Amino acid sequence: MPELELTARQSAPSSSIWRVGAWVAAAVIAARVAAAQEAPGRFAAEGRVDVVTAGATAVQGGMGVTTSLGTSLRLGGVAAVGAIVEGPTTDRSPVSARVDLFGRLLVDPFKELSWAPYVGGGGSVRSDYGRAPRGYLLALIGVEGPRVGDWIPAVELGLGGGTRIGVVLQRGGRDMP
Repeated sequence: MPELELTARQSAPSSSIWRVGAWVAAAVIAARVAAAQEAPGRFAAEGRVDVVTAGATAVQGGMGVTTSLGTSLRLGGVAAVGAIVEGPTTDRSPVSARVDLFGRLLVDPFKELSWAPYVGGGGSVRSDYGRAPRGYLLALIGVEGPRVGDWIPAVELGLGGGTRIGVVLQRGGRDMP
């Protein structure tokens, strides 16, 4: 059997991992600063876990911020990072990352249904396994569940840099039903 030998180059963290980490840290800091400068309840934190399939399947965790622009419309952004779990990778990096900017249009803004549907769209930038980032249009549908304390759970299906399914937890601000 051939022996597996790791060189120093293969075992050291790649620069792309550090770049992705820097993007996620910048998004978290920006969300905190924006929330601190605006009126209470105007911005809400969002955490999510997505499975994204394209040439490679990745599992990504993300953090972001959303804001309500009236009764039915929310705008937001998410930075996510994860690992390639299936498909082509290189020795350089099994990391997958993306940044999304999106709008969500609530079909049932007053939550008359327990699980309120929404549609949305925007843009996504994705980078996998050391490849250059690529931009994509983003389309999504989802349902928001009933509020659990200060949190609003949601399930989302989308297209943009691959097919994705995600579980979302939004912190419900005053402007959010």
